[in-house]
Amino acid sequence: MKKLIVSIFMCMGLLTSAQTFSAAMEKAVAACVGLSESIGSTSTAGLKAANMALKKADIVYFGDLWLEKGKDLSVDGHFIFDEEFVDSLAENRLIIKFSSRYMRKRASWGPGGTGGRIKMTTLALEAGASAVWKSVNRKLAEYALVAEPGGLFTMTIRDEKGCALYSETVNNKQGAKVRKAQIKLPDKITKLYIEIKNTGRNDASFALLSN
Repeated sequence: MKKLIVSIFMCMGLLTSAQTFSAAMEKAVAACVGLSESIGSTSTAGLKAANMALKKADIVYFGDLWLEKGKDLSVDGHFIFDEEFVDSLAENRLIIKFSSRYMRKRASWGPGGTGGRIKMTTLALEAGASAVWKSVNRKLAEYALVAEPGGLFTMTIRDEKGCALYSETVNNKQGAKVRKAQIKLPDKITKLYIEIKNTGRNDASFALLSN
């Protein structure tokens, strides 16, 4: 019983809420938010401007991310956070039916993230569904989620022992379109488990970013 109580307090002591991100991460998240807002409007000019901001954010593919539990959804029919996709979308909105083609091309880049660059991928979940992805990070880890228009999600990040390192305190049941977490980790590679739940009424995609 004492060991259980100690473990609970240790987990509580590790809980980290969203803080101010590094400049590179803030720039990438802002670019994704701008894209999500632009796709929800009918302004082609706004979409192109938002995509230009994404191109300047120096983002690479989030290749070192593995699905551990649950089932993700095909991104076909959903918005993806990809520069080439957005360029095509600005010319023809119907290409959203073939989003997965752009994701496969982006994945062919392979893992990135060196030199302080931000890693990003687009994932999707059915309404009400949740899934867990494994990631690795060290020192000051930063993660963010940005939903496509209308999407609502919750995000929880745990360590290998199941201790919650990040758990939301705002809209933790109904979800939100943006989630941001900053976690202090040891100066060594640490496994993290990111649980994301689609709390909205519709299937939806989201960008997942990490430093």
